[in-house]
Amino acid sequence: MTRLTARTLLALAATALMSSAALAAPAATAAKAGLQASKLTKAEKAAKSFAVDPDKVLWDQYGDGNADGAISQQFVGDSSYDSEAADDFLVPVGGVWQVSKVLARGILTNEATVPSAVVVSFYDKKKTLISTQTATAIEVTGPSLRITLPSNVRLTGGAKKPGRYWMSVVPVMSDTEGQWYWQTMNIGNGMAALWRNPGNGFGTDCTSFDTLGKCVGIEGANKAELRFQVIGNDRTSE
Repeated sequence: MTRLTARTLLALAATALMSSAALAAPAATAAKAGLQASKLTKAEKAAKSFAVDPDKVLWDQYGDGNADGAISQQFVGDSSYDSEAADDFLVPVGGVWQVSKVLARGILTNEATVPSAVVVSFYDKKKTLISTQTATAIEVTGPSLRITLPSNVRLTGGAKKPGRYWMSVVPVMSDTEGQWYWQTMNIGNGMAALWRNPGNGFGTDCTSFDTLGKCVGIEGANKAELRFQVIGNDRTSE
């Protein structure tokens, strides 16, 4: 594989990869370190706001970010590098949610790129797939992807316990278009985020879901989760 070199794997910042220094990064460093992004630019750190959505924010895990990010992307032309990051959220006891949109904060190495599609998947607490959709209604709002799902996803809480679900966000882009890294959080709301690379193109041996700390090298409870919002309608009282 010649296209996915240190140039595309090492995301030291959203713009740093475009510099000659980044282009000259030695291939020996393109291992686990290349699967995470770091050192955001001042502009990215300052980009705190995003457009108000008319739907309700059902789960808010957007704030308290840091400078790390895990690659989550479907690489057009080479599925061995397809990677998927996922994080959990809870639907309250007795709750009924109709999820229509997702907001995921990340780092696009090519700021001019708008992914042509994003695959959004939902899993139950046992990580069994319950819904996957390929969305094409995508806005790039600052450093975030605002994704409108083709159809609503109905999720419910349990009778006695909240319902735990996992969600993944995977933009579809070629390596020449750049990479997308899902930004991590300083303070998490749930369980540690997960990551997998079924084709093992990155050589981590994480072909099934395991924690970011083990697979990507993002360690510690303060860097274990991902930044996102689940948006839609709360139908609990209906």
